[in-house]
Amino acid sequence: MEKCGIEIDATVSGEFTRELWELTLASLRANFRSSLSSSPLDVSAAYLLQRAGGVSAVRQDVIRFLSEAIQRKAQVEHNLRVMGEVKFTEDISELGDRFSPGTPFTLHLRAELHPRVRFKRSYKGLNLRVPRQPYVKGHLFKLTTDYLLYKHSTVTDYPESAHPADEGDSVLLQVEFGWFEERDGSFGPKIPSEFICGETTLDLLRPWIPVELLGAVKGISLGERRTVKLAIPFSTSQLLEINARQAYDASEEQQTDVGERRMTEGCSEEGRSLVPLYLQSLAGTEKDKFLRKFFSQEGESPGDVGGTAASEVASAADTGDASTEERSNIAGKEQVGISGDTYEDSGEEAEDEIHHIDCLLQVKCVGVKRRIWPAADDAFFQKACQMSRAELWEKIEAAAEDLAKNAASKHALGAAAQALDEISQVDVPESLFDAQANATWKQQLRAREIQGENDKKNRTKEDFMKWKEENRRGIESILTTAFAIQAVYKREGLQVDEKKLQADLAKALLQTTGEAPEAVLKQLYKKAQAALVYKFILEHANVEYYVNDTPAEITVQPDGTAVPQQGVRAFPRGVDVEEWHKTRRETVKERDNLRKQAERFYIDPKTVKKLDNDNSTKPE
Repeated sequence: MEKCGIEIDATVSGEFTRELWELTLASLRANFRSSLSSSPLDVSAAYLLQRAGGVSAVRQDVIRFLSEAIQRKAQVEHNLRVMGEVKFTEDISELGDRFSPGTPFTLHLRAELHPRVRFKRSYKGLNLRVPRQPYVKGHLFKLTTDYLLYKHSTVTDYPESAHPADEGDSVLLQVEFGWFEERDGSFGPKIPSEFICGETTLDLLRPWIPVELLGAVKGISLGERRTVKLAIPFSTSQLLEINARQAYDASEEQQTDVGERRMTEGCSEEGRSLVPLYLQSLAGTEKDKFLRKFFSQEGESPGDVGGTAASEVASAADTGDASTEERSNIAGKEQVGISGDTYEDSGEEAEDEIHHIDCLLQVKCVGVKRRIWPAADDAFFQKACQMSRAELWEKIEAAAEDLAKNAASKHALGAAAQALDEISQVDVPESLFDAQANATWKQQLRAREIQGENDKKNRTKEDFMKWKEENRRGIESILTTAFAIQAVYKREGLQVDEKKLQADLAKALLQTTGEAPEAVLKQLYKKAQAALVYKFILEHANVEYYVNDTPAEITVQPDGTAVPQQGVRAFPRGVDVEEWHKTRRETVKERDNLRKQAERFYIDPKTVKKLDNDNSTKPE
């Protein structure tokens, strides 16, 4: 930080100060005459100075002009990039008293330079180690077969209208009520109906919806009501609006008919209800996108079918194996209009960030349709993809290892982010550090307000200063990452896909309410920049993929009902158990570190005010 400040000592000759003072008086006299309808007799200098605010005020203006001239000269002669205005080391009133026309004058100035980015070594040719999961032979072919069967399946009504929904069926649900879930799992505050009510269709298939949601809806029949637990993505503005609504409802009693009218009005409002949109995104968006690209539906040749299918199935399989939280994050990105196959999740808080809140929803089944599956014989594969079952097997399994590496793309981007941070050195001025600290502090206070913590005692200036010093390293890390990304982006002449950016912006604005288009655009732009930089580093790096192979785990139940269950880990023969545990701990630590690095794609738009034309982020 201290490398970003410079001090300028400049001495001006007496002749220059005299000429500058005479020019100042001439300028005052010309301005005075231009304000009159007729030219008067010559006026005295004392009158001009008095009319301009006094001798002291005019001298201070002259000194400010001198400081600006000295700053421009230093920038040109020494190739300096001064940020903001220069500051005086002395009080300007004292400098004004010391200034005298015809006498040499010395100025001591202090200025801050723009951030300078240096790299300890080239960001091209880095050696990166990326963990990946082992590939089980035949797994990708099974997923492909399942998706093909789903694509060519049909749905029809059950003969009995009250038939319960089985796995694979299509269920039409009406979301009636919703509550925020308390920590103990009980019902918390009720969510306003216009944010959650509506209808949605769920296909009860494991690849498309989380196992917990599948278990909660499976077996439901027509007219039956159930309570479903789900993490719903809410934006900050929506949570603040809900909190304000709840506070208003608590202040005066609400009658039943008013509540029913609100629910009816809420259901009719388009774009307000979150839950149906979220469930549709969670259970259908990825599916529809996958099927549209599947097997010659976009003009692909039959020879390209296997590679495209395998690639799409690998992506879907990676999503299907993820945890519920990760799937919620994927759907959350769809909710805010960020395409998961282009930009990675940032993890940083945006101007109006998304929060996944555990909710309890009351749903009513209004329809159940039975799914009829085709037979997976050779005739089916010939019709679906113009090749036999054996040919499809060979084509998909041939690219399985490469697809397994591609499935580790998030870890690879995390490795690139970590490597860039390690080789980057950024000198950031204290003013930018203070601005970033202030923005992060406000975000934390905003998060506390959303959680219901309105204690203003913890918002004093002393608390902020203490917090800033305790988190100095983290704030500096945010700025270092931001300016390092900007440096690589500008040096390599990378360009964001404007058509893709505009499409993502339009999608985000349609699916969210209350956000300013400029703020959303900056967020998407910074995400795109970070993704481009990390992909560029990966393309020019020596990447080593290693298999993160974990021994199988089995569970043994001893005899006797009173004996607690015991877990036994089975190791391959000849494995050093202690060495395995040591390696395992290191692997988990490295994986978690890479994941955290991969989530740091978002750059606070307040740090860099412009998108492309901001010279403050150019490397020296």
